[in-house]
Order: sequence, then structure tokens, then C-alpha cells
Amino acid sequence: MTCFIVSSLLIYIFLDPNQEIRHTFGTKLMSTISKQQQQQRDGAGEYWRHCNGRGVLQRSTRGKANTCVCNAGWRGADCTIPPILTRHDLQNVKVKDILLVTDTFHPAPATAPLFPDMAAPLSTLGAFIAQQGFGLHILVTSPSDTNSKTKKQALNSFSRQHPNTRIHTLPPGKRTPWDASNDVLRFIADQANPFQMVIFAGHEGLGFATLTAARQGLLCIPSLFVALQDSPTELMRSYLLNTPDNPKYLNTDVRLLKIDYMQQRTVELADAVIAPNKHVLDHLTDAEWRLPDQLNALYHLSMLTIPVITGKQDDADEVERADELIPARQSPVREFVYIGPLSGEGGLDVFIGAIDALLARDARAHRRLLGVKNKHVKVTFFGPNAHMGDGLSGEHYIEERAHHWGARVRWSVSRDYQLRNIFKYVGEPQKGRLAVLASPLDMTLQVLHQALRAGIPVIAANTRAAQELVHLQDRRDILFPNRDAPGLARRLAEAWANGVLLARPQVTLKHLSQQWRQVLGELHAMPSQPCPDSVNAKLKEGEKLLSVVLVHHNRPSLLKQAIDSLERQSMNLTNVEVILVDDGSTDPTAQTMLSDLAWRWWQDRGWKVLREPNRYLGAARNTGAKHATGRYLLFMDDDDVAMPDKLERMVRVAEVSGADIVTGGHYSFLGMNAPDRID
Repeated sequence: MTCFIVSSLLIYIFLDPNQEIRHTFGTKLMSTISKQQQQQRDGAGEYWRHCNGRGVLQRSTRGKANTCVCNAGWRGADCTIPPILTRHDLQNVKVKDILLVTDTFHPAPATAPLFPDMAAPLSTLGAFIAQQGFGLHILVTSPSDTNSKTKKQALNSFSRQHPNTRIHTLPPGKRTPWDASNDVLRFIADQANPFQMVIFAGHEGLGFATLTAARQGLLCIPSLFVALQDSPTELMRSYLLNTPDNPKYLNTDVRLLKIDYMQQRTVELADAVIAPNKHVLDHLTDAEWRLPDQLNALYHLSMLTIPVITGKQDDADEVERADELIPARQSPVREFVYIGPLSGEGGLDVFIGAIDALLARDARAHRRLLGVKNKHVKVTFFGPNAHMGDGLSGEHYIEERAHHWGARVRWSVSRDYQLRNIFKYVGEPQKGRLAVLASPLDMTLQVLHQALRAGIPVIAANTRAAQELVHLQDRRDILFPNRDAPGLARRLAEAWANGVLLARPQVTLKHLSQQWRQVLGELHAMPSQPCPDSVNAKLKEGEKLLSVVLVHHNRPSLLKQAIDSLERQSMNLTNVEVILVDDGSTDPTAQTMLSDLAWRWWQDRGWKVLREPNRYLGAARNTGAKHATGRYLLFMDDDDVAMPDKLERMVRVAEVSGADIVTGGHYSFLGMNAPDRID
């Protein structure tokens, strides 16, 4: 059976001067080329001298420096960093460095905003890893996240506190998650000393390119790859907002679909997966993601976070509160404090619906609820303004819904998003305030966890993730039905009349530290996957590994560039045949060139030149395919320029994966001249 290799890592020439330049990545990994082969390809032996015999020199014709494209495993600007194939090759080398890859990193949890994504937990986790004696490297993929003076000072302070830590950033510039994933791959491949463990944090698919290359045999390093799936992806969260009353939500955002796929593959290809709770793992399973088969490769444990009130990593009060046999109770509530984005995702509609239901009771019940001295209910909103749909912002939505409340409700919106300040406000003595977390999503889980640990009066939507944070005996008291405004109204009424339980956390920072220490120890001892071997049988005598069908029509100057790129491939060309199919060229220069090639190719390499009447591209390709004898078949046009490692990389992936069709990306450039270099 012939395997087709199509649209591989090559270069298309666009003659339209207005054509945009599109860019996709190509890893610089190639098989070994002998010194004699390289010297034959350019008589001066320039490739051998400048790349130390371990790569191909890519020339520059526009004043830029030449660059080496290294052979398989070899890395560095001049291909001097040796290849490493499996963990067993490093048995005598003590490697304890861990790389943490994240798009954001804020080492200032006490002043972190209300919803800092993974920033605060990751900074605490990073500090914890460094304290365990590992060398910690942190790669921040978002340049804007480290450019401000305040953030640079915070990062420098973090590095001073943990001398065994180095913080790296990608070069400045706007990049898509796809670009960031490719840049992460380049960063990892260029390291002289491989990391023992690489942790990909977040849900932007930052590990996609690295793990894809590793599993396809294009990146052979002894690193253990871990996916830290902190929450459901953005695409998953959109489905969580569905209710039985609404039709199933269908997301058609191409960007979200791409990111979701990249993160899915990151999780599926990782050696181990860590999730903050079983709730996230259940979401991944429901979405039919293929999680690791080994039970010891799946972990669910909460992220480490420093309490925002005390700022201490070892909070004795927190441990004591978690161990209380009977939890304390807050006096009757007189103010409800909404915490979350002012949007449907934050549960704003549910919360306001509960206030409506609370006020809609009959007059007698209303008087009993408010009492003689309390003529009104006080409501405060903490959270960033967001969109509620129909062109309404969250604040405008509150104004419209609160219009009929009249004097019965005194409400206000605060723009203070610092979690420490919010907790100080809610926990102020004798004020009777109650924090309400109405979001069904994981965005408020860190807030809930922090509130429980700080002893802040709080109630929250009853989700599986929330249940894992609240003490088993306290869940019934502080968790209300998810997306249920009447149910929340009943819980608010109970809190108004009888007070609210100060719920205990299920786990404390001390307990979490013990769990993380155990998990890091298990990961440290876990073997990484070796570089994959070919799944196909060896070649039979006289059998070609690859047939390249090159189609041409009246473009001799471009054809020469395509042929030159094939003759300078890193792959051993004795296992390659090229079949040039001329689709009825009438240009005299082209005909002369073809006549010269036909005899020289056949005599020197056994390559073929076939001529036929002009029947266009498809027919010419079919003619070439009929004459091909290789195990794999690759189509090229005369306006394509193959990267130096194209043939070897595509065949390597086909050999390792056993796929029938292998495809890839391409670079684009303008003009009739060959590109000088590709960065």
C-alpha cells in the first residue's frame, strides 16, 4: 500500500503582490547526513564547515546571517548540542529541572485581582516546586504579562526569593495560541540540557506542538510531559450554561474550536494529567477526551493558593478551623454581596432573580422577613462589568432589573476587584454580610476556596467542583441548587432570618502541600516515553522509500529552484526517486532543460522525466503516481521549494505513526526568487 504525503512542510510561491504572507512552523530536526554527501551537494563544503557536519546551512541572499537546520536530535545555532534519545541515555546525569509553561504568571497572590485565572495559584505552585529542591524554569508566553514595570519588579522579587528559579519570556510580538505553541516547541528543543519534567498549565493548548512532535518522533528528549488542566476549556464552559429550558448551545467560533482541539491533544498526548478536582476530569471524559490509561497518571487535587487575608503559607487558624467538630454560625444577615463577573456566566441573572423572588412574597411574609427595624434589603455587587446579551452590559442589566425594587432594596456596584479588600468588606464584624457565588462555572472556585479558608460567610452554587472544596458536613448548609433562582431565594431568606453557617474547608493548605509533595515525588520517579520506533517493515532489496512526483509547465526558473531544494535534502537520496512530469511545456528554455535533465537524472540517480500533452495538474499527477515505485508518495509543484528536512520529517512521521496520509503546514513568500531563509 502506498502512503500519500501531501501539503507537507514546503513553500508555495504566490505571484500576486498583494498576497498576504502566511506562516506556520517547521521544527529543525533532520536525520544524519554524511560529510561526503554534504560536500557533494555543494562543492565548497560550506554546509559541513558551518554546521559541524550535523545539519544543512540555509543561505541568505539579502544580507541576513545564514542559519543551520540541524539533523535529527542535534540542536543549537551551529548544531553542537548532541541528541538525546531516551531517559535511559541519561542514567548517569542527575536532572532535576522542571519547566512550567504558562501564558500568565503573577507572583503576587495577595494583591491579585478577583479572577486572576491561573496566575496566583501558579505562582504559589512555582514557589512550592522551588522549595522542594527542583531547579525551576518558568516560560511565560504572553509578553504583555511581563512588560509592565510592576510585573517586572514582582518577577525579579520572585527570582530573588527562589534563587534556583529562572523566568523566561518569548520574544515580543502579537501571537496566536498556535504561534505560542510553536514557539514553546522551539524553546524546549533548543535547550542544551533537557528538562526532567515539563508542565503545561492552562487551557490554551501551549503543549500541542511539543507533544505532537515528541509523539511523531521529531523531538526526542527524556522529558516527562504533564498537562495541568486547571478548568474546563472555554468551549466546554459555553455548554455548562445550558439549562433544560434552553436549546443546546452550539459554538461556531473557529478560534475556540481550534484552541479546544489543541488543548485536547495536549491532554491526550501527555504522560500525566493533573486537574484541580474530579469535576474537571469528568468534563474531559464527558467530552470524550482520551485520558491516560494508567490510573497513576491521573491526579485531581486543588491548586495551591496562599490565603489572601493572612498571606501566610502555613496558616494555623485555617488548620484549626478545618478541624472544628462544630462550625461557627454567623448572626442574621443584613446584606447580600454578589461576587463574580457581571454576566450570565457569573450567575448575575440567577442572583437578581432570587432577589426578585425574595421581594415577591406576600405582605405578611415580607414583614416577617424584614422585621420592624429593617425597612430594606442591602445588596452590593463586586465584579468586572461584562456583557449580558442583547447589547446590555452587566451594570445596565442591574439598573433595568432593579428599577422595580424601589426603596425596598439599596444596591450599589463596587469597582474594587481586589479579593483581599472584598473579603475584608464581607468579613467586617457586626455588619451581617453574606458573600454569594452564583456562577455555575469554575471561575469562582478559587474565591470559594479562599473564603472557606478565611472563615468568610459564603454560599455558593452546588456544583461537583464546589462540593469537593466544602467540608462534607457543611455542604447542605451553604450550597444552593445550581441555576435555580427560587432555590437561592429560599437560602437567602434562611440566612436573613437565622444566620448562616461558617462552613469549613474540606482541605487546608497544609494538607494540599502534603498531596502536592507526594504527586511531585511520583512524577519525578515516573519514566518518560521513549522516542517512538518505526512501525513499518524494512525496505526490500531495490525498493524505494519515497517517490516524489514533481509537476511542471513552462516555468523553468521555478523548476530549477524546486529541483535544487530536493537535491539538498537531509534524507539519504539513494532511497528516493523523483518523477518529473512535464504537462505539455511549449517554452524552448523549458524543453531544453527537460532534455538535459532526462539523460543526466536517469544516468546518475535513476530518476525519471516524463512528457505528455497539456492536461493540467490532476492528470499530470496521476501519470506520475502510475510510475511511482516508492513506499510513500509525495506531490510537489514546480513553484514549491522544499525545506531542507522536508522529506525526512514527513517520512519519519509516516513511519512512526503508520498513517496512510501525512500532511503539514507551509510558509508563503512573494516573487520569482527562492527565499533566502526561514526564521
